[in-house]
Amino acid sequence: MGYYPVALDLEKLAVLVVGGGQLAEEKCQAFIAASPGRLAVWAEEPNESIRQWAQAGALSLLSQPPGGDELAAFHLVVLAHSDPAENARFAQFAKACRALVNVADDGQASDFLAMAQVRRGPLILAVSTSGRSPALARWIRRRLEEQFPPAWGEWTETLGRLRQSWPPEERRARVEQWLAERLKGGGA
Repeated sequence: MGYYPVALDLEKLAVLVVGGGQLAEEKCQAFIAASPGRLAVWAEEPNESIRQWAQAGALSLLSQPPGGDELAAFHLVVLAHSDPAENARFAQFAKACRALVNVADDGQASDFLAMAQVRRGPLILAVSTSGRSPALARWIRRRLEEQFPPAWGEWTETLGRLRQSWPPEERRARVEQWLAERLKGGGA
């Protein structure tokens, strides 16, 4: 399988997470960190974190499983249910509605894979092993967290502002010079 990495603007997309356990919580946390977009969760028994996010307005809790018409409202469907049969059933319905589907821990049944990521403000570093070894992707992510401390988020914001004031033909050289000045000695 060949994959093409993308960054999705979640403010324009409706996302459904199916499941209420630890894995669903991790998926929700990643979506909430990415965007205040439209996130909904359906679970028989959502865990405490998911219920708290719903109370805070970070996501909507659906009272019953979405049917065909309701499912058609979602662009991305992430299946993190503890029952593989339930994941398969939802995957079939969601794909029929033309939603992109991710079945947690089942790359073969998925239309897309979630990448291990490090967020430093607007800077996003993402790693994928194309589903071969999620543990390796997590290991690499931890190394990236060490190599790119939170200051990189601030630098990214600053560079975004500065580059707007620089003439287009000078931007690349000025960015490289700005970074070189801050990285003298080999680190952040």
